[in-house]
Amino acid sequence: MAQAQQPTTTARMPSQLAAMVVSAVFLIVGILGFIPGATTNYEDMTFAGHESSAMLLGVFAVSVLHNIVHLLFGVVGFALARTPGGARAYLIGGGVVYLVLWLYGLLIDHDSAANFVPLNTADNWLHLALAIGMIALGAALGARTRSGVDGNPNRAR
Repeated sequence: MAQAQQPTTTARMPSQLAAMVVSAVFLIVGILGFIPGATTNYEDMTFAGHESSAMLLGVFAVSVLHNIVHLLFGVVGFALARTPGGARAYLIGGGVVYLVLWLYGLLIDHDSAANFVPLNTADNWLHLALAIGMIALGAALGARTRSGVDGNPNRAR
């Protein structure tokens, strides 16, 4: 007698879902940076550098490079969110990147060539919030994976 196969479902871990949400936000922000109206002074956007006077939502300094970085960060996040470990690495690693970017934004002169992304004060504080949020998500949700609570009923506890 043939035994019926059970359908296989792949449940995503909370860390994977969080990484996908964060990735989606980065993709949306990257796209919005290229849309006149969502980005004020769109016609003054430069490829890189502090000379770009384009402002996403009228608040955050952006350039073509800045928008591309957001798009790439979103794509990388979706790729890493395929596994719980990758999702955790994306959240914590990305949070560390944003922590470094926050410190960089605090230390450089915003009117100098060192401000190649470009960054402004609003960007700096958003980067700190992203760093704290992403690291917290990765640490809190990643801990559930390490403790063996991964949604796999066949896993030994």
